[in-house]
Amino acid sequence: MALARGVGKKRCVRYPVSFTNEQDLKISSLAVSCDMSKSELIGIAVDMVLNNVEAIHLLQDRFNKKPEYRVYPIRENGRVLF
Repeated sequence: MALARGVGKKRCVRYPVSFTNEQDLKISSLAVSCDMSKSELIGIAVDMVLNNVEAIHLLQDRFNKKPEYRVYPIRENGRVLF
């Protein structure tokens, strides 16, 4: 379930997520390497996947169980929409 919180005019939605110890170690190491917080790094990683047509297709090819809910991403003016 998403937890919403408004910050000025910017909408912020929070999702409680659990990571394995191995994933947390990788996230921590990469965040230190990139000089950013773990939250900022995870946000960038999610944004990269959601704006990558190939990644969206890969995820759906592997995990989609209901074809009627499949999304069809398109690139338009440098953005990915679906």
